[in-house]
Amino acid sequence: MEPRLLGYLRYISGVPQDTVLGALLFLLYINGITYDLSSDIRLFADDCILYRVIKSQSDSSALQADVDWLHSWAATTWQMQFNSSKCTHILSICRQRNPSLSSYYLGTDQLSSVDSCPYPGITLSSYLRWYKHVSAVCLV
Repeated sequence: MEPRLLGYLRYISGVPQDTVLGALLFLLYINGITYDLSSDIRLFADDCILYRVIKSQSDSSALQADVDWLHSWAATTWQMQFNSSKCTHILSICRQRNPSLSSYYLGTDQLSSVDSCPYPGITLSSYLRWYKHVSAVCLV
């Protein structure tokens, strides 16, 4: 196979983006991400959501340990990095204001705390309100 010129970089292998093969190979590549986690995880394309019910400091510590494991898995096993600027920590998901007192870190970067975050198809709000989702859908 002859190397092709892409901009100023030469490459000799790879998979084009936005192809079925690319998505399948990516899923096979990250298949081991769920091993050894005590928290729940949801994967959608290249998005990863890690969550856990926090009732005590030990639950917070377990969640941080799982974040640490994910960071290590990506960096040491696959030479990948999570983009910490796109990673957030939603304060809590409950009807009463009871924000988590813990801070979470991805490597050395502290995750920013948010009141809502996008999830495929909806916007999750920490206080179970739908106004941000409805506003985004209706473009009010």
